[in-house]
Formats: sequence, structure tokens, C-alpha cells
Amino acid sequence: MQGWARLNAAQRHRFFEMFVAAALRLDRLALRAWLRRRLKIHRSTCSVRPA
Repeated sequence: MQGWARLNAAQRHRFFEMFVAAALRLDRLALRAWLRRRLKIHRSTCSVRPA
């Protein structure tokens, strides 16, 4: 959830809208794969700061 906190309100809203649209058109397994791809892409593009 730390990554979610980095998003501003507009980005969170856009992600939510994309998720709902995907949920309506995909089955459960395809939705899970879509979500994993989205999270994987986002993680690779954000900068990681070691603790």
C-alpha cells in the first residue's frame, strides 16, 4: 500500500476507473493477470529508495 500513497488523487481515480472497466470485461483469472501486470509495470517505473 506504500505505492498507493505515492499516487495523487487524480492518479488513484484513474487507476480505479481502469480497474472497474477491466473487472467488467474480464473473468477472474484474466483480471488477476491484468492487475499483476499493472502493478509490475508501475513498480518497475518508480524509483526505489532503500530504507
